[in-house]
Amino acid sequence: MYSKVYFILAHKKPAQLKALISLLQDRKSYFFIHLDKNVTIELFESIQQMEHCYFIKGREQGRWGGFGIVQATLNGMMEIHEFMINNHNTENYHCIFLSGEDLPLKANTKIHDFLEKKQDTSFIYHWKLPYDKWWNGGLFRFESLYIFDFNKHPKMHYWLNKTIRKLKLNFLFPINRIKKQYPDLVLYGSSQWMVFSKNLMNKVIEKSNNEQGFKKLFKQVLLPDELYIITLIQNFLTAESVFIENSPTHLIIFKGVNANPQYLSIEEIQNNNTESTLFARKFNRANNGDAIDYIQTILN
Repeated sequence: MYSKVYFILAHKKPAQLKALISLLQDRKSYFFIHLDKNVTIELFESIQQMEHCYFIKGREQGRWGGFGIVQATLNGMMEIHEFMINNHNTENYHCIFLSGEDLPLKANTKIHDFLEKKQDTSFIYHWKLPYDKWWNGGLFRFESLYIFDFNKHPKMHYWLNKTIRKLKLNFLFPINRIKKQYPDLVLYGSSQWMVFSKNLMNKVIEKSNNEQGFKKLFKQVLLPDELYIITLIQNFLTAESVFIENSPTHLIIFKGVNANPQYLSIEEIQNNNTESTLFARKFNRANNGDAIDYIQTILN
């Protein structure tokens, strides 16, 4: 038997999250929701009453640019693994990563059929660093210590790293610590929004638990949610043990140097909705309500 397991990161708009889950419910899916640690969980209680919906117990603070989102994802995968082992041990499944501002671009039957035919395949849109679509190839994320909340305390970040350079303590920077401890390591970046086979998810959990020193190095880089998991996979898991298709299953559009994706327009959805594009982000009734309505029409 084959199922889909949706892992959803959410921190706001419970009504929108509930609407997303309602769209995806097909009696062949399970939903595991990670609510940011700073969110009042009571606002989302009605969601837990929905069929096959579960809240992740290991909640993390998912501040922008920090490791909390990575840890939340690892916690989610571990709880999903335990749940499926204890309750649906014989089922095969994909783990699908979504945010609370996502929507499906295909009907549930099409999503299910597409993934069921590729049960051993994972979908991760990824690239080696340096990457020409990231500023400075993305390497700047490793070339300073990101200890403080980058958005809230930019001056503290600036002075800390200026002092480190002035005192010639560059060995403290993540890029140099990684080179020293893992001289043959190749850095990768990826979309945070992926689809894992059951096999890959379990291997990532195991390898991440076994490589605590490697994990620690990524706790002081910027935006590790786009770096850690794919770098772990590409360097520590053999190609023979996992099969990864390097293609996006999520429609996401960035403009210029903006670090956040833009709210999608109807035209952008129409022009980029390929056969393998199963989901899209991001949506908000106040910003692109017409696009939300359009998706409702193509799903019906």
